[in-house]
Amino acid sequence: MSKSVTILYQAQEPPAVDGIKKPMKSGGYSDSGADIAYSLHQQGIEVITPVEDPAVEIDLNWVFPDTKEGIQNLWKKEPMCCG
Repeated sequence: MSKSVTILYQAQEPPAVDGIKKPMKSGGYSDSGADIAYSLHQQGIEVITPVEDPAVEIDLNWVFPDTKEGIQNLWKKEPMCCG
């Protein structure tokens, strides 16, 4: 059985804490997840990505959002991953 990984990123705004809300970056918090996915890919680890041939410079090519739709899209790409 081959092993692969998928990286999810926080796509929705975090809740306010004591009335303070951290501003959301464009694209959510996909950049750090994309860095991890690309590094794993460079090490020869199979990374399941939203697109067939992810571009290095496009963060959202490497990660799935942690939303219902994002996880459903992952499941469509790799049905064995999610039960």
